[in-house]
Amino acid sequence: MKNVELNGSGNMMINIAIETRKKHMTNKVK
Repeated sequence: MKNVELNGSGNMMINIAIETRKKHMTNKVK
């Protein structure tokens, strides 16, 4: 159970990082 919870939180953090990177990339393109 703990491993599943850690993986879930890790995935959320990764998703947030990807979203922030996409935003930065779009800002650079503009």
